[in-house]
Amino acid sequence: MKTTTLVIILLGVAGALPVHAGMKMETGTNRSSMNSGIDEARYKEYESQLNQVYQQLLKSLDSENQKKLIAGQEEWMKKRDSIAPANPNDPYKEKSAETLARTGVLMMVQKEMDRSQSATLKNK
Repeated sequence: MKTTTLVIILLGVAGALPVHAGMKMETGTNRSSMNSGIDEARYKEYESQLNQVYQQLLKSLDSENQKKLIAGQEEWMKKRDSIAPANPNDPYKEKSAETLARTGVLMMVQKEMDRSQSATLKNK
């Protein structure tokens, strides 16, 4: 499968993937902590992690796929920003879950791209 196709497929399912407990996207927390209150500081930490993964992936793409990633990220941010909290006392819970899921998707895309490039180098 071409890397371009892989990027499009994986980014297209960004909102549909759960966060996996094995993914190291959180610092000092575990998946069950998503059931407890998420404060603004933790939410910003998740955002920072997402931005790091996004920037790394963006640098590894050609210009065509960079445009697709940017457009997909902008669309995802609109969706995430439109989420109203289910519990006014925990306004960051749903947005945090979306951010962690998106980080996981971007990490998967990067991993698959690395794997694909490694296989290509071995075949040369």
